[in-house]
Amino acid sequence: EFDSLLVNAIAFTEPLQREKVTEINARFYLGTAIGMRAFLHSDEGEWLAAIQKGFSAANYFREVIKEDSTFYDAYLGKGTFDYWKSKKTEFLHWLPFIYDDRAEGIRLLEVCAARSLYNRATAMRALIEIHLDAGNWPEAFRWIREGRTVFPDNRFFLWASGVANMKAGHSPEAAASFRLLLENILHSMMPNPYPEISARMNLAKALLSTRDTVGAEKELQTILRQHAFRFSLRTAQRANAKFEEAGALLRQISLEAKGSR
Repeated sequence: EFDSLLVNAIAFTEPLQREKVTEINARFYLGTAIGMRAFLHSDEGEWLAAIQKGFSAANYFREVIKEDSTFYDAYLGKGTFDYWKSKKTEFLHWLPFIYDDRAEGIRLLEVCAARSLYNRATAMRALIEIHLDAGNWPEAFRWIREGRTVFPDNRFFLWASGVANMKAGHSPEAAASFRLLLENILHSMMPNPYPEISARMNLAKALLSTRDTVGAEKELQTILRQHAFRFSLRTAQRANAKFEEAGALLRQISLEAKGSR
């Protein structure tokens, strides 16, 4: 359904390129829709289609920026493509005409995060994911702080704070972030309990890292009580993986408790 809507968006937008008054916006929307289709293909493991659409989307964004360098929302798609294209092909950078554009991608995303009208939060998310992937904790924390300041109710920045603190070895801070995330989810209207399950799993792991096995057990048992919920097919697969992981962690806690007696 999502992909069919993107196809419709592309079909409606393509004719607008022929009108001078709508040309630049049409290219931006085409780049956005095609870029979303590229992401969808990559999520399904269809790499050739993802690469083809990624290049096409990047070309639209490149044209927009060339015509109007202050069209900062277009910097998101171009910057994201430049970074991850170079990241995924870094083993080819020794070849002629294969360039490492990661620094340029980050620069474009930083401009977008500072100046864009609609894509600030998404650009900050992209920067956090890049720096987490690279293990650059200072920069990851910098953009997490910025994101939480500008978008205090955005759950991604709470999740990212927890992940970054876990990876950096700051377990108590990670647990605090995941607890805030869980509270945020519990106070919202969610169609199913999967986001709660995911947050509780992250919190349980952080608590285990602080040696709070009692707190971790409580979260894991709460996860398993959601087993009766009827999830959609795709969500059920992810939920079942969490249930299996929760059960395994509880057994591990039990065995370690017996071994310490």
